[in-house]
Amino acid sequence: MVDKLTPSVDPTDSSPLIRPDSEDITISKLEEELLSLLVGQERYGLEIIQAFKDISGGKRNLSVGTLYPTLNRLEEKQLITSRMEDRPSDDKGGARRKYFRITRLGFRVLAEADRFRQSLIQWQAAT
Repeated sequence: MVDKLTPSVDPTDSSPLIRPDSEDITISKLEEELLSLLVGQERYGLEIIQAFKDISGGKRNLSVGTLYPTLNRLEEKQLITSRMEDRPSDDKGGARRKYFRITRLGFRVLAEADRFRQSLIQWQAAT
């Protein structure tokens, strides 16, 4: 469960003060999956795409055209932050990576989504 994980968040993140309540923010399945992938570690775009492919055994392919608009929405909702790599490494041909990190608010929203999913499972089992 998400509640037991320790989020890796930006120490300057003030999003919980900006957004009133994590229960008021809705996220899509893909947004939830991306937030889950960012718990505990910041990642860059192509690393996220590769993780989806690896985790699914090649059954889930995430395109750049889907990934970046979704990451932009998460950033607009203040659920993630991004930063550009200071200097490009030699193995990337001069390109700088953009890293994404879950915020405290993102972690709270993810935990709320997990609690809701567990409630659905428990409710279904009780009926």
